[in-house]
Amino acid sequence: MTSSTRPPASTSPTGWITFGLFVVIGGLFLGGVYLFLRAQPFWALFWVGILALVFALAAYLAGALTPDPKFQRALAAGYYGLGFLLLYADLAVNPGSTLSSAWQLVALALVTLALASTVIAIGWRRRSIAQPPREAQDREAWRQSGGSPSAFSYTTAHSPSNPTPMPAPSSQSPPPPPGGR
Repeated sequence: MTSSTRPPASTSPTGWITFGLFVVIGGLFLGGVYLFLRAQPFWALFWVGILALVFALAAYLAGALTPDPKFQRALAAGYYGLGFLLLYADLAVNPGSTLSSAWQLVALALVTLALASTVIAIGWRRRSIAQPPREAQDREAWRQSGGSPSAFSYTTAHSPSNPTPMPAPSSQSPPPPPGGR
């Protein structure tokens, strides 16, 4: 991995504030949905899992509000794990035999497809953050090599066949044109 050229971010209370808000609001929403649907445990766990994935996306996007999004990314990872854990556990156990075996397998396949696609997207995003684009690497190498050399430093500028340059014009006024009065 290459190191980022971005300077280290300063510590900001914005990260802690958004972290706290997401924990409190997420806990209230997830607990409220579960309590509202507790008579139907399958659907309660299903919707809590879906809502946890929504909070994971919102927490990740909230990282744009702070100079150092490590709290938001950690919270997004926690909600992400909770959401998929609840979905898999709910579909595997199938409390109350809510789904038939065929629908249970279809739902597990869809959740697995969603998990695989998000893992691929996360890997792609992490790789693009960790590795600067090719142009930026080339530009940095060019800067460290000293940049563009002068036209007079090339070997052809000092070859014996190179004509000598004209002398610079003098500061005197030019001679009058011939035949003029």
